Amino acid sequence: MKYFGIILIFFVNSLSAQPLGVNITPENDTICRTSSLLLTAMLENPGSNVNYNWSNGGGMGMSATFSGNSLSVGMNKIYITVTEVGGAGTSVIDSATINVVEPLIPAFITGVSSICKDSMRQLTASTPGGQWSSQNTSIAEVDGQGRIKGKAPGEVTIQYVINGAPCPDATSMKNITVNASPTPANINGSTTLCFNVPDTLTATVGGGSRSA
Repeated sequence: MKYFGIILIFFVNSLSAQPLGVNITPENDTICRTSSLLLTAMLENPGSNVNYNWSNGGGMGMSATFSGNSLSVGMNKIYITVTEVGGAGTSVIDSATINVVEPLIPAFITGVSSICKDSMRQLTASTPGGQWSSQNTSIAEVDGQGRIKGKAPGEVTIQYVINGAPCPDATSMKNITVNASPTPANINGSTTLCFNVPDTLTATVGGGSRSA
């Protein structure tokens, strides 16, 4: 029993002699300016009695939430100071990096607002790298270069989406009207003319132009 007590005391003293350590998780991350990130200080010796103190107004808890709006755009260094309560009052410091990025501005779409069925026209986005899509491909289709083709009369919305990760995607929209193809007119009138004798031809559909 005597030897057992000596071994037990030595074991307890060895535990109390372990150095204080802390690691922030996640250590590096990128967030949008409109979002936030939770950082947690993980003790290497979980049984230690400690106080926490975060930089940048993060407070004095084991975890702290940092908003992109409260940080600068770009790289931000966040520090945690952990101080042992009692004993020598040992303090350790760890840091994490938060990269804050601005949300993307949606592109401006230029081009026609109406097309005829079976015709094709070009749309252009002010920012490259996005993806085109049609909300109703039965009315109009659009390819990867922004060329739209009318399929059937009606209204359709064409979208252009730029991947904004870690921010929300930047989405632009343009409404397109697809008109029915015009019906060719029938021309009525004489098919033969006398020299210097005027005659009149009529069309069954108005609004067209005449040429010889």
